[in-house]
Amino acid sequence: MRSLHNVTDNPLPAVEPPRLHGHPATHLHPAHTEFPENRDEISLIDLWLVLMRSKWLLFAGLVFGVGAATLAVFLIPGKSELNTTIEIGSLPADGASVPLESPASIKVKLENSYIPLTQRRFQEKYGESSGKLLAVNVTLPKDSNLIVLESRAPEQDFDGRYVEFHREISRLLVNEHERKLAVQRHRLETDMARARMVLEALREKKGLEVKQLALESKYRQAEADMERLRDPRIFDARRGALENQIQAAKLKSESLKDQEQLLSTRLTQLDTQKGLLESQISRLDSQVRGAGEARLRAVSEVTDESRAMTQLMIDNELRASSDRLASLRERLLVGSPNDVLELNNKIEENKRAQLLQRNEIRESEAQMDQFLREHEISIQEQENRMPELKAQMALLMAEHDHSVREQEYAVKELESQLEYFTDTRVVSEPVRSNRNPGAPSSVILALGAICGLMLGVFAALFAEFLRKAAMARCAAQG
Repeated sequence: MRSLHNVTDNPLPAVEPPRLHGHPATHLHPAHTEFPENRDEISLIDLWLVLMRSKWLLFAGLVFGVGAATLAVFLIPGKSELNTTIEIGSLPADGASVPLESPASIKVKLENSYIPLTQRRFQEKYGESSGKLLAVNVTLPKDSNLIVLESRAPEQDFDGRYVEFHREISRLLVNEHERKLAVQRHRLETDMARARMVLEALREKKGLEVKQLALESKYRQAEADMERLRDPRIFDARRGALENQIQAAKLKSESLKDQEQLLSTRLTQLDTQKGLLESQISRLDSQVRGAGEARLRAVSEVTDESRAMTQLMIDNELRASSDRLASLRERLLVGSPNDVLELNNKIEENKRAQLLQRNEIRESEAQMDQFLREHEISIQEQENRMPELKAQMALLMAEHDHSVREQEYAVKELESQLEYFTDTRVVSEPVRSNRNPGAPSSVILALGAICGLMLGVFAALFAEFLRKAAMARCAAQG
């Protein structure tokens, strides 16, 4: 890169201008004579001298640029801008108001759906010969829920179509949001109506009265049970019945013991009776044998009727003794063992009955103990149940009041959510802007002056280049 000499305030020494092939080179700075090796570098002073020498080119370029800019200001047709501002509706969410749809989503929907659809409808309505499609630019103001539709066109092209075009696009968007908001609002109103019905039911205390009656019935039943448990007549009657049952079982057990003693006594008597029977049998047996011997002697001695009568009497007595002996032997061998066996069976049955009776006595006593324990436990349970039922009734009232307050709060919250519903609306109808959407005239003139001045600089440098080329060609030919 070529360097530029710094210009200082110290005056340079005067030197004779150098000559180039006999001609003075007045355009060269004297510093070039001190540094002949730097002749290829550009000096700001040389540049200034060149520009001053061709200042008429600079002036001509400036005049040309300003003239062209002025001509452009007058010839370029002015443009107008049509704006339509749409506010996005909102709905409640988590206790706050949120947009029904994000602005970015709406912009995509407008650009890809509603605007092309409206353009096709306007083409069909006004025909292809009506010109190019109406254009709309969608902008999103920062940190807002607004959508701005912008259309720019020359003044003479603006007519009622642009206004109608903007209104049609706005109508499509507003109608869609109205349908969505109607669904959400209807859902919220349904929930609110249901909540109000629940609140009315709670305030009428229909369900509460049923629960209260149930608890009061249980409480009255508990009181009645407590009175019945503490009633001495009922308690004494039940206890007396059990005591009588125990006493009857004990009396029966004593009776069975007495029967056992009686049977044992009879069994002893049978043993004694057996001994008597044996002695009677032995005595009768001796008598029968003696009577038999006497009969034999009497048969041999029978001589008259008296003796025959005696013999007959002896035979009768012998027969009677034999029958009695047989009867005693039968009684000893058959009747007495049967009686002993029967008495033994009765004694065994008596012992079993006594065992059953003792078990019955123990069961009755256990029932008495169980009755006394259950009676005490029942009294304790009822004493605990009655305060518990009172606490349940108090808790029922507290829960009902709390439910009423909660439901009132829910209804108020739903009512407040209705305030968060806002419709999507056109904030400002299509309005033509007074400002020129293009560049201001002053900016165009300034840009023309700068461009013309730059053009003059380039023309001056080019003219200097041509002059030096011509001088170099003349020097080469001389």
